[in-house]
Amino acid sequence: MTELTPDSESHTVKELEQEKIVLEEINQFLELEKTQNQEILDSMSHEFRTPLVIIKSYIDMISQGKFGSINSTQREKLELVQTNVSLLITAILKTLDNLENVKK
Repeated sequence: MTELTPDSESHTVKELEQEKIVLEEINQFLELEKTQNQEILDSMSHEFRTPLVIIKSYIDMISQGKFGSINSTQREKLELVQTNVSLLITAILKTLDNLENVKK
């Protein structure tokens, strides 16, 4: 077994202090990265969902005849668009949830 001398103990303490500083810096970096990733996810969520919600709202209003009457062919096409917008919103939400879970 190696005998510890006051000089070697001092060296070990210095090494531990340096390692602690490095680990604290790494932790700060990871916390910053975590915050930035959350900001990106929040921004993506807003940027994707906002226009889709507006599109969905207008489709609903047109379907209800708020801008005038529509014929059956137009109603069919609006229902198709409405279904696809809903599917897209669901896909975006699932993707964002998956990204959120991967991040954890």
